[in-house]
Amino acid sequence: TLLHVAADGTRRRIAEGVDAIRPSGNADWLVALRRETGANGGRAVLIDTGKGMPSQEFAAPDLRDATILEEDGTPFGIALLTGAGIAIQYLDAPELVQLIPLPARVARLAAAPGGRVALAWSPRGGPAHVIDVARGRLVRSVKANSPISEVAFSQRSAFLMLASQTHVGALGLDAIARGEAADFREILIGSAAQAPRAGRQLLAPLWP
Repeated sequence: TLLHVAADGTRRRIAEGVDAIRPSGNADWLVALRRETGANGGRAVLIDTGKGMPSQEFAAPDLRDATILEEDGTPFGIALLTGAGIAIQYLDAPELVQLIPLPARVARLAAAPGGRVALAWSPRGGPAHVIDVARGRLVRSVKANSPISEVAFSQRSAFLMLASQTHVGALGLDAIARGEAADFREILIGSAAQAPRAGRQLLAPLWP
């Protein structure tokens, strides 16, 4: 159960059966995920955190993850990661769905500031897939020397934390906006850890 707790301590239920939440960059919005496999699919609920109220709800078969597409702190769409690929839905035209196929199934999805670029990856291993949301296409897939555990963004770059904790992958975003192939490089940050730490908070942007 997802609860909204007001400043005066009042609690109100917002959504039931929530498996995960994904906040926007400024945390003014979040999307609550209810993953279900099969024909019934799953649900993604866009929530205004200031009001503590659902704004819109989206259904998708085999829903795995979702991320809010926003510009200047205002959401304009949502990207849903499904078994078939990434479904882009715009808030002002939710009946229209743009599907971007992926070459392999992955588990996680995140969007860069501005909502122009999204990355899809799996912490279990395999490449990260770079999506040009504006053009509705897969730009490239990048493979690192270790599974990607977490992704963070600055205004101009994406940073991919590797599970080995030896490198961070850096991906330039400006080239994607120009319709060019994005450069990918690995930056050495230390020696391999014998027992890599699991979970989130391995990488965090320091902008603005």
